[in-house]
Amino acid sequence: MPARRRLVLIANPAASQFTGGMHREVLARLRAEFEVDAQWPETAEAVTRVAADSAQAGIDVVVAMGGDGVVNRVVNGIALTQTALGIIPVGTTNVLAAILGVDPDPIKATAQIVAQPPVQSIDLARISLDGAPPIYATFAAGAGFDAEVVHHAERTPHKKLFMGGVHYAKTAATVLWSEFRHRLPTLRVTVGDDSYDAVVALVEIHWPYTYFGRVPLSLAKEAPTNGFHVAGVDRLPMRRIPAIGIAAARGASWSDIKGGFQALNQQEVRIEADPPALVQADGDVLGSANLIEIRSVPNGVLVVV
Repeated sequence: MPARRRLVLIANPAASQFTGGMHREVLARLRAEFEVDAQWPETAEAVTRVAADSAQAGIDVVVAMGGDGVVNRVVNGIALTQTALGIIPVGTTNVLAAILGVDPDPIKATAQIVAQPPVQSIDLARISLDGAPPIYATFAAGAGFDAEVVHHAERTPHKKLFMGGVHYAKTAATVLWSEFRHRLPTLRVTVGDDSYDAVVALVEIHWPYTYFGRVPLSLAKEAPTNGFHVAGVDRLPMRRIPAIGIAAARGASWSDIKGGFQALNQQEVRIEADPPALVQADGDVLGSANLIEIRSVPNGVLVVV
């Protein structure tokens, strides 16, 4: 009789859809097919540490039961290893789960993992802030306005919990009106031989993604096929907002927006900021930096979907 595959279940009990009863049911279903170790890391850093230790121990699958933050932290522990990621979405947005086609129902998502489908690989992006050790992003990253919105949204997590995408939309409008509608460019974005001045720089690793419910955010009409897409704009006056919103929802070219730019299927982008700019990855603020370097990581993590 072959040995059962080993799985570590990392749960975030603070996730918006999480319940103790659900966790017990998920655990029971997983144990029908796997040798399961249930873990409850108390900090984001601990999540990554548990995931990394699991990969080093040769665990077959690490399952993130939570939202995008827990998924990102697990990926940062198992990237570029033979340990695969599983997702049971119980967060507010669950962006990567939606992109990968994971069932939004946690019990059905568990059934997908139990079925043990063939493992696939997906690309990541590796982000370095002022030369610090890199952090991986799974679906998107941004500097400037994008990261400021995430930063302000996370100040009121109770609103994120109950309002979801509406909270992000309201926060974006508030930050735009109060801080960015008159702001001059503070970012210098370099892709290949071209450089652009910007107040926001966006990187799209997988397509489409969104924090706004069913409204997609796309930097192009097609998904990245070799690297990631990059886009941004030099100013955010109110008269440009409709064009930017339409472009993001339809995947239209940002190059057609006044002051906008777009670069598809890039391997690297360099962002210089003065003063230091906030940076986000997968909806989590990483901090501020003068130099942000983002590189594509092909086949960066294995996934069970």
